[in-house]
Amino acid sequence: MCGIANSWFMTCKSASDLSSPFGLIAGNGSMPLEIASNARKKGLELVTVLHAGESDPALADFSKASIWVKVGQLGRILNFFRKQSVKQLVM
Repeated sequence: MCGIANSWFMTCKSASDLSSPFGLIAGNGSMPLEIASNARKKGLELVTVLHAGESDPALADFSKASIWVKVGQLGRILNFFRKQSVKQLVM
């Protein structure tokens, strides 16, 4: 799988290397926004899981769909990604 976050991941040859929608499990810091911005530039639809008290609310603006979760809600995260037909994700 190829990544979309500058020097931390490999760069994609084209957006077709990734499936869309692309899932993001977002924590805190600048990395989730960088990934979201690069996904948009590559024309990927982004589906985002945001963690309450951690994730930047601005990430929802980059997303086709998003939900807020608390730590430990793995079942909710998996169900959300399944309903959104996400096949690839990054966290």
